[in-house]
Amino acid sequence: MQLGPFVIPMSLLMFVVSVAVMFLVGKLLEKQCGFIQTDLFLILLTGVIAARLAFVILFFSQFEQAMWKILDIRDLGFESLVGVAAAVAAAAWLMFHEQRKRVALTLALVSGIVAFTTARAFTDDRQTPQSLPVTDLASIDGASSPLSPNGQPTVINLWATWCRPCQAELPVFARAQAEMHDVRFIFVNQGEQRAAVKEYLTSRSIELKNVFLDPQITLAKQVHALGFPTTLFYDGRGNLLSVSLGPFSGANLNMEVERIYGIKR
Repeated sequence: MQLGPFVIPMSLLMFVVSVAVMFLVGKLLEKQCGFIQTDLFLILLTGVIAARLAFVILFFSQFEQAMWKILDIRDLGFESLVGVAAAVAAAAWLMFHEQRKRVALTLALVSGIVAFTTARAFTDDRQTPQSLPVTDLASIDGASSPLSPNGQPTVINLWATWCRPCQAELPVFARAQAEMHDVRFIFVNQGEQRAAVKEYLTSRSIELKNVFLDPQITLAKQVHALGFPTTLFYDGRGNLLSVSLGPFSGANLNMEVERIYGIKR
């Protein structure tokens, strides 16, 4: 979801909505079952901390040069399964020690889960093409090239120079492109002219290969992108495997590439 220059990853939006539903149900049950908002907060906090710690442990090398980034959760680096397991354990512990709150806690937690799964099902119904769109793109150097599978795992990043999240993640992608030789990275600028794109990359010393221009935003329309940056992951035959809205950190990009392609950086 895009609000002007700000992009809200769909996964974060769904999580926020489900948490809001959970706390709302807890508030509505307060008169009948007692105050459970603190319990819900403890369950949520336990899950979030556990998910973050698991992510940091798995990709610790990405944090060694700047340990403060461990606390910078804007990269949305979380191991969700670990977080869910920790939250379930915390909920079970609270229910065991606070029997009179069992019904209220169960109803509130189930409501949050239902809200999340419903939102997930709704977003999954978006008609994103399941194969690499067939279109010709002009490279930043002026040559025309068809967008087509080449047998390699392919990551396509839709970006723009005015997009702040895009600005933050481009150096991350530049490093990944230089190090991940088994993956083809393609960067398709949306809606801007060649001179502006060249000037932007040169002025920031960002070295990218496979930079293309899409002045009519054709590709974004074809894949039904909700905002920028949008990153699409395809296999070597051009089959869509995953779509991500929002910026990547180095650790988060590594996690996605490993999860989708089984390639470790």
